[in-house]
Amino acid sequence: MKKYSKGLLLLLSVVLLAACSESADQLTMDEVENRMDQSVEEMDNYEIDLALKVLAKDIEKGEQKQVNRGKIQYIDKESPEFHASYVTTTDGQSNDFTSEVYRKGNIVLTNENGGDWQDVSGKYSEEELMNAQYDKLVASLREVSDELSMKEKDEEYILTYAGNDQELYKVFQKQFNISFSGVDSSNIHSTLEAKITKDHMRLKEFQYEAEGKNPMQSVTITVNLEYGKVGEVEEIVLPNYQ
Repeated sequence: MKKYSKGLLLLLSVVLLAACSESADQLTMDEVENRMDQSVEEMDNYEIDLALKVLAKDIEKGEQKQVNRGKIQYIDKESPEFHASYVTTTDGQSNDFTSEVYRKGNIVLTNENGGDWQDVSGKYSEEELMNAQYDKLVASLREVSDELSMKEKDEEYILTYAGNDQELYKVFQKQFNISFSGVDSSNIHSTLEAKITKDHMRLKEFQYEAEGKNPMQSVTITVNLEYGKVGEVEEIVLPNYQ
């Protein structure tokens, strides 16, 4: 049986570890997307910080803004579970609007402004309930990858887009249920930024903005998502609603 010195064993160990470790530096766009695709398998549960902003500008009426901020705890199962809470602030209204949504199994519950829980099971589509889901967003980025640019920083890769590609707009219009009223919806300007961390090659932050205009008005809709607390969401417990 061949014997090795302690120093040689240590050297072999270092070589093996180096061979198994994949560098996250200087990757191509395709390599980044492939590793991000692989990260979907790790996202069994996580938390999402969400902000949805609508800014309307009118030459005669001025400017009005609505901001919806929320936090979503998500667990990936055959029937995904989540708990979401939102606060909506609208210019000109003195009170904020609050809402909560639970989904567990086939049950979907909502309440507004702290009122009674309502069973709305079956009233909302999967797309409406799950539009911020991690794997869906990664799939959308893959779908528009030919339009994206990429830059590398010390700890992350950043995917970006700015332009009027209407096919790209339609991808995120469908995902986030975006609609415009009173502006030219056939020429929407989009900007996008997605940050992927090098340590886990996971999507950490995402921002999408769509702007529509006519001679008198402009409307800008912005979606911000941040994914965190991966592996820390243990259970979704429904409130007492009966």
